[in-house]
Amino acid sequence: MRVKSLWASTLWRGVYVILIAAALVADFGFLEGRADWHILNYYTLLSNIACLIFFGLSFAAGIGALRRGERDFVWRPRCEGAIVFCIAVTGIVYATMLAPADIAEGRFFTFENLMLHYTGPIMAVMDWLEMERRIMRTCPNRAWEACTAGRARRSAPAGGRSSWRSRPRRTPACGCFADRGTVREGL
Repeated sequence: MRVKSLWASTLWRGVYVILIAAALVADFGFLEGRADWHILNYYTLLSNIACLIFFGLSFAAGIGALRRGERDFVWRPRCEGAIVFCIAVTGIVYATMLAPADIAEGRFFTFENLMLHYTGPIMAVMDWLEMERRIMRTCPNRAWEACTAGRARRSAPAGGRSSWRSRPRRTPACGCFADRGTVREGL
């Protein structure tokens, strides 16, 4: 999915928030007039609640960026990475280990099950992949160069030559990450 505008990305996050909120309300039993708070012991619900909070705040920040007239916007990329990792673990563990038990018990094709275990993780990972493209468009190359130059000075051997490249093959997310391949003479 290639999202080319902030508007579409913000809409995607709004749809995500609505779907996950509806699934959580159904899973807690609020629609039947009860509240099953004991299910907060499950990692699935905790990771989905964390996603709901993050993507809700990100949706609100995206709306604010649209109102300010910004064309591109990235909100808390490292936090989103952690949140997406948590929800991806939920999807992978459920699909590989827990789904057969739900199929046998007849709970597999429920709205909340499909939203919390499949749709939520897939939408979050798709948003993360698109967010990486947004970071690449908005990341200033000077930040990477300054960070790399500082690390090169600290890691330079006594002779003064550094094993760090001056520029990476691909600029990471405005962070100070080492280039994977270090160049050493004679190797």
